[in-house]
Amino acid sequence: MTVEQIKSNIKEALQSFAKGNLTEKSIELFEKLGYVTERRAHLRNPTFAEFKDTYIGDKKFDEAKAKTKD
Repeated sequence: MTVEQIKSNIKEALQSFAKGNLTEKSIELFEKLGYVTERRAHLRNPTFAEFKDTYIGDKKFDEAKAKTKD
């Protein structure tokens, strides 16, 4: 696979986040980047608020830059 094909695959994976299941799209992106694993950290409620509570907590995090309102 050429560098251009790899870049195109990654671009398509990123664009696919606009539609579909966020979890599935995230896994697809990581696979395009070469990371393949069966490990999953499932959230009870797959929302940003749940993600923030689980993984970010009180750490410094700029929600505006992360576009969490989108």
